[in-house]
Amino acid sequence: MAQLSPPEDEVLRKLGTTPASQERVDLLNTASQERLSKQPKIAERFAREAFEMADSLDYTLGKGAACSNLGRVLLRKGSNDEAKKLFDEGLEIYTEVNDRENMAKLTIDLATYCIHTGQYDTALVHCERGADLYGETNNKKGLAGVYNRKGIIYDYQGNFLKAIDWYQKSMKLNEEIDNPQGLTVN
Repeated sequence: MAQLSPPEDEVLRKLGTTPASQERVDLLNTASQERLSKQPKIAERFAREAFEMADSLDYTLGKGAACSNLGRVLLRKGSNDEAKKLFDEGLEIYTEVNDRENMAKLTIDLATYCIHTGQYDTALVHCERGADLYGETNNKKGLAGVYNRKGIIYDYQGNFLKAIDWYQKSMKLNEEIDNPQGLTVN
C-alpha cells in the first residue's frame, strides 16, 4: 500500500479521535478531496459519511463541500445524473450564504458535468460564470483551471486553434502563480 503524505496521515489521525461534529465533517471532506484521484472508493466513502453527518447536524457548509466531493466521485464513475443533482444542491447552499469562492468551484463542477455529457455550449456558460466568480475572489489558480476547461471544450468541439489559445492562457497563469500541478493534463 502506498504511504500517505504527512498531511493525509494527520487528517486520518484526527478522524480517528474526532466524534460526530462539524469538525469531523470538515475532516471527512478534506480526506475525501485528498483521495479523489488515487483512491476514489475511499473518497466516496468519506464524502458519503460527510454528507450524511452534515445533514444530520444541519451543517449546511459541510454539506455543500460534501456535495462537491461526492458529485466529483460519482461523475468519475459515470453516475452523471446523481453528480449533477449534488452539484446543483451544493451550488444552492453556497449561493444562499453568498460564498463566492465555493460558488465558483461548484459552477466549474457543473461545467465539468456538461463536458462529460457533451453539453459544450452550456459548459462554456458555466465556465464564464466561474471565471467571473474566480475573478471577484482573485483566485488565479481557479481561473487557470477555468481556462484549461475551456481548452478542453474547444478541443472536443474540434476547434483546435481556440483550444490551444485557452491551454496557453492556462499554462501562462499557472507559471505566473508557480502552480506546477496546473501544468499537468487533467
